[in-house]
Amino acid sequence: MIAAFDPTYITKSGNYTPGLGIWWSGSESLAKKGLEQGDLSIIDVEAGTGMPLRSVQTLGRKQLKEKTGN
Repeated sequence: MIAAFDPTYITKSGNYTPGLGIWWSGSESLAKKGLEQGDLSIIDVEAGTGMPLRSVQTLGRKQLKEKTGN
């Protein structure tokens, strides 16, 4: 078994969604407006299956500024 981390881009429009920012979309090879989350999974290489363990939304600049006070 191995552990895998995958940052995932999610398309999102609007201006008031928490975490909204400019994130890298690997499938489109460009930065786009939306949300990002990081997924941690365990992969069973022999069986060719995976199980997600945790998914956490990445903080946008506004959220990070509010949290850290900077």
